[in-house]
Amino acid sequence: QITTNSTNAYERTGSGSTTLGELNNYKTSDSATVTVAKPTVAKTLVATQIENSVNTRTQAVIGETATYAITVTVPQGRTPAAKLIDRMAPGLAFVRYVGGFNNDPAVLTVPGLNNAPVITSAGRLATWNLGDIVNTDTNNTTTETFQLLVEAVVLNVNSNHSGVRLNNRAQLKWNNQTASSNQARNRDVIVIEPKLKTTKTATVGGLGGNPGDPVTYTIVIEQDPTSQTDAFSVELSDILPSEIASPVLTSVVDTEGVVTASNFQLSGSALSTRVPFNFEKNPSNRTITLIVEGTLQGPFTAGQQITNTDFVRWASLGIPLQITPYNPNAWERTGSGLTNKGQLNNYVASSTAAFTVNTADLAVTKTVDNSTPNVGDTVTFTVTVTNNGPQTATGVKLTDVFPATALQLDTSNVTASQGSFNAVSGVWDVGTLVKGAAPATLTLPATVPNPVTNTIPPQAVNSVAVTDVVEPDPTP
Repeated sequence: QITTNSTNAYERTGSGSTTLGELNNYKTSDSATVTVAKPTVAKTLVATQIENSVNTRTQAVIGETATYAITVTVPQGRTPAAKLIDRMAPGLAFVRYVGGFNNDPAVLTVPGLNNAPVITSAGRLATWNLGDIVNTDTNNTTTETFQLLVEAVVLNVNSNHSGVRLNNRAQLKWNNQTASSNQARNRDVIVIEPKLKTTKTATVGGLGGNPGDPVTYTIVIEQDPTSQTDAFSVELSDILPSEIASPVLTSVVDTEGVVTASNFQLSGSALSTRVPFNFEKNPSNRTITLIVEGTLQGPFTAGQQITNTDFVRWASLGIPLQITPYNPNAWERTGSGLTNKGQLNNYVASSTAAFTVNTADLAVTKTVDNSTPNVGDTVTFTVTVTNNGPQTATGVKLTDVFPATALQLDTSNVTASQGSFNAVSGVWDVGTLVKGAAPATLTLPATVPNPVTNTIPPQAVNSVAVTDVVEPDPTP
């Protein structure tokens, strides 16, 4: 107090009080915000199992593995109770932890970096318990990071098909998971699939569908135009019809010269693959052609169709093993049709060839010029056979046996418009009848013999029937 004559005789300060003067407002202020740096996470796709012109790094087939790098940038200080969590897409599963890398172990400590992760959710969730991460570096111009390399597999599940995009996300959590970093997402992996096709044709020689005619099956295997990549472990199977006798695999031609007849075997009627082979996407015009020859054999039914189907199956990878034990669907995709090794195994193509056997409708009539002859009279029977088609009839035989006691056949005067007649057996060997041609006729003269004394001559009944023909008759 400068003088007692006034209660305000004080200097002015910044106390804000009025006890030592009425006004003490000599003060100023300012504020500053300090942000505590958090760890950041980045995730990148670094490799896939197959990398070529038809399966690039960003593409994968079913069962193929992809390797990801998870990079964590750590700020100065302590990150307590840290956990790194990697969440896979539904179509992916964890395979293995390749390993970790610390870019500056002199100042950066990551206790659990080399420990195996805890795998849950059928391999879709991998958690690394990293412990207390400590970065003692005080130089803000240098960056401390650690990295984890993780391998995942594209699962054989229904949702994985051509064009599906798969990714996963990684995040660091710490302080009993009350704090977290950004969620890092890698570049998508796009699912691609191989596809083959087969074409089968049947060529019938000879008469075009008679027993004894040669039959040639031609099977062609090639890449389907919609296929995206190579097919592996290709197998062909074909059960030939029982109507094809003595089938033989006569030719196998691969335009690339890789697959030969030694890749296949024909046992009885079963054509199968002895050594599976790969079918690359390129060159796109590659074909593998198999020729099987056999002989058509009966018996047939009228209008019967001989049908034959071949099947081609392949795999996405050619590795028939479970890729990881963490997920039951960690298999390649095949053409087995089963669901015990993955949910979908539909890599199969088929082709059918069919032809109809020849049919001939034979019509037979028999007439007699005198139905009430007397003893000693000569009567003439005329047998007529007509082919109503639709195909030529071959190997036609009719049997006409006369009643020995009622009629005596005049064998020297029997005439046939074609073929030959055996009077002993009664067989008329007609041979071939063309559809629409003039009917074949057989003339049989016979004499009515004298009856036994004091008896009435028996009624003479004579009939004829077709007893042999190669082609089935729709109305016998």
